[in-house]
Amino acid sequence: MERKKRGLRVYTTPKCSRCRQLKRWLKARGYEFEELDLSNTEVLADLIMKDVYAASSPILGVEDRFILAQDLFEGGRLNEKFLLEALKACGR
Repeated sequence: MERKKRGLRVYTTPKCSRCRQLKRWLKARGYEFEELDLSNTEVLADLIMKDVYAASSPILGVEDRFILAQDLFEGGRLNEKFLLEALKACGR
């Protein structure tokens, strides 16, 4: 049985410059995604139930995988090579 693919999800916080940077990068490359606000307790509780804990945002959800900010960014810059490889590994 084929498992239904889940879309991309970007978990953000208000006034997060790295969140805006990731969203711009995804949009510029034609990726569609759902944005979820980490200040929403239901969103945060859902992540905790999936054993996803992060000290900073953004978090990128790709199907059942979660990529944390410390992996998405090197210093203040988006790690584009890592991001492309992660998306490719998930069939994106």
